[in-house]
Amino acid sequence: MGWPSVNATASIDQAPVSRNRPEVSFVIPCYRSERTVMSVVAEIERTAQEAGLGAFEVVCVVDGSPDNVFAVLAEAARLRPWLRVVEFGRNFGQTNARMAGYRMAQGRLIVTLDDDGQCPVDQTPKLLAALNEGADLAVAEYGRKHQSGFKNLGSAVNTWMARKVIGLPEDFTMSNFFAFDRMVLRHVVSYEGPYPYLSGLLFQATDRVALVPMSDRPRMEGTTGYTLKKLLRVWMNGFTNFSIAPLRIAFAAGGLFALLFAAFLIAGVALGSGLLLLAALVAASTGALCAVAGMVGEYVGRVFMTLNRMPQYVVRTVVNAPKGDADPHPTPNERPL
Repeated sequence: MGWPSVNATASIDQAPVSRNRPEVSFVIPCYRSERTVMSVVAEIERTAQEAGLGAFEVVCVVDGSPDNVFAVLAEAARLRPWLRVVEFGRNFGQTNARMAGYRMAQGRLIVTLDDDGQCPVDQTPKLLAALNEGADLAVAEYGRKHQSGFKNLGSAVNTWMARKVIGLPEDFTMSNFFAFDRMVLRHVVSYEGPYPYLSGLLFQATDRVALVPMSDRPRMEGTTGYTLKKLLRVWMNGFTNFSIAPLRIAFAAGGLFALLFAAFLIAGVALGSGLLLLAALVAASTGALCAVAGMVGEYVGRVFMTLNRMPQYVVRTVVNAPKGDADPHPTPNERPL
């Protein structure tokens, strides 16, 4: 049974979490967006004021972008104390950038969106209202998506994997625009490994999920940076972090090849033929063994990297770091939640 859609119209609870904390934190991973990200930031500011969201902050994480997006954001942050800018030492990936933004975020509610203008920022109050109505996680439910076919493929693979690995309902599709509370945040940022799989972490934390119908927008400009390499990375992160299904499949395949090998061997002895089929089966089983060895090696290699504390990300600098932080470059478990 899937989660119901929510037509969120309730007013936003504006009670502050503490004297120094904002009500809402917007987290935006940034890559090649020097000409679009400030339009997104401006719409956030306008929406927060018009909807009466209370105190808010925007955390932009520049993920080793080759353009001037960091300079654009750093200049804008001079006049906007609520705009925090985190710059990575190199490119670590969108999910890792989000993880850094979550650790920097101080709001009671966390909103995640992209830097290309596709997320309907003016619909943010609907997501937040769903959280205030009792959901721990609110996800935008798009109809027809205005994105590339390859990015649609990536979303489909991510959703399919989440269904198989963490039991996501069949009628649910993850999107790039979602919000959650600090209970979910605490669980998400507790993951310190170098291979975060965000959908798994979110749905591992809660089953109180609301789908909020809305429409996305076309990109302001440019094309998606989603590639086959990134798609495979998402696939591997999901399966190796949350499932041993590939190993079980490999075990079953090995048993099947063993039975086939025995059957062909017996048939060959009985009939005095079948050598070519037997040779083909040996070649196929050898290939399967190599694939199994590679899969086991991937698991072992990731364990090795995790035990050796391969960094999830490396921060070069932070603009408008939260006051009171002893370390302006927070890392896992260094910032209280």
